Amino acid sequence: MMMFFRKIFYCIQNINLILIFLYKLIYINIYTFLKLKLKYFFMKIGLVGQTNVGKSTIFNRFIGTYRAIITDIAGTTRQIISDNFYPRDDFLCKIYDSPGLADFDEELQYIQEIIEDSDLIIFVIDGKRGITMKDEKIKELIIKRGKLNKSILVVNKLDSKVNSPDLINYIGDFYSFGFENIFPCSSKSGEGLGNISDYIEEYIDKNNISQFEEKEEKTIDISFVGRPNTGKSTLINKFAQEDISIVKDTEGTTLDYIQTDINFKNEKYTLYDTAGIRKKGKILGLEKIAFSKTKQLLQYKKPVTIILIDIDSGLTHTDKTIIGQIDKLNVPIIVALNKSDLLDQKTLKLRTKQIIALLSFGKHIPIIDISAKNGHNLDKILKFAKDISNEYKKEITTAQLNKAINKAWMTNPPRFSKNKICKIYYATQIKSGPPKFLFFINNEQKANFAFKKWIINTLRKNFGFIGCPIILEFREREQK
Repeated sequence: MMMFFRKIFYCIQNINLILIFLYKLIYINIYTFLKLKLKYFFMKIGLVGQTNVGKSTIFNRFIGTYRAIITDIAGTTRQIISDNFYPRDDFLCKIYDSPGLADFDEELQYIQEIIEDSDLIIFVIDGKRGITMKDEKIKELIIKRGKLNKSILVVNKLDSKVNSPDLINYIGDFYSFGFENIFPCSSKSGEGLGNISDYIEEYIDKNNISQFEEKEEKTIDISFVGRPNTGKSTLINKFAQEDISIVKDTEGTTLDYIQTDINFKNEKYTLYDTAGIRKKGKILGLEKIAFSKTKQLLQYKKPVTIILIDIDSGLTHTDKTIIGQIDKLNVPIIVALNKSDLLDQKTLKLRTKQIIALLSFGKHIPIIDISAKNGHNLDKILKFAKDISNEYKKEITTAQLNKAINKAWMTNPPRFSKNKICKIYYATQIKSGPPKFLFFINNEQKANFAFKKWIINTLRKNFGFIGCPIILEFREREQK
């Protein structure tokens, strides 16, 4: 009898151990999942300093990518740019890089804006140059806003001196500048930046920065591209209802792309203002770097791309080239004819018809007339962008696809010359965003331009894909 009860006891004990194991397994997995999925509300970190002190290099090192354009040319960064920075796994910071402008008084306005909005200010100065009058003015702004105790001084460009035993001889004079926390560094080599990251972590803990759950929100990415002075920055500012981008009559004001988030009818949109694109032969120096940056943005984010055309000037050769180049990047496209407020209705309709006729190669691209200045049709742009974003990610079942292809083949088949018929056995969609289709055919050499165009026209007629590129892939299959 004792043996019987002992066996029952061991069974209960084993079941209990199994339940504890399962509980721990489930708990740990759920906890790990939540830890990976949820971030915490950010604090704002502002990088300020005069032109060419190395702010953009520090900015790129913190975020871990080449977001800001870096050159030895003073004033390369011409706008406030921002990105996410994680000083530790459970904490998100938003870091801002102040612009460097030819007009220092104008530059100070942006620096002041960053100082006012930031929870922590990283004031960067050139260790080789020493303290200048411009540095003094920036310090005055920090004191005026009562942010001296929320600021650290970073003495940059010390290079090999950062780890030198004689370091105090190089930075001793900077202690008289009035900042309690001074960090020597070399943004070029990365030396000393670890100490700044450690301080940011300590600052978070010391100041009890409130942490909140960051909800993952779906956002629709929209980029604005076009020739200089077509109204991209004005349009961004109109959407954001504040001066996010600098607006001037001078060409090339925007170099690095500017990112801003807006909400419209319960949808979140991320807008990107990009550098103006000129004729290929005229893209030199900084503009060449800026154009490369725009291409990287489009290739990485695949945003709905609004190509702005100055309708008052009409469709230029450069405009057609830009549309062709962007189309090759396989991003969804909308053409917006800006400055429609400058034309009367009759001229507007005539000019629009002319542009549509000249864009015969892009019949799938929607065209809309707008006015960034007075807001005409701006709500339609966002609606179009949402619809086209959905089209870009749309998936068609294999059954639907083959039914549409077979029906089109029976009613309006493609034309082939004798003995050059390209047969389709079946097709399937293998990717979305952009939509990509695989066709199994009898002979790849017979898949000529007209045949491919017939397939694309059939897909658009049956499934839409308005404003979206369609990629075709062919594979030969032996006939049984």
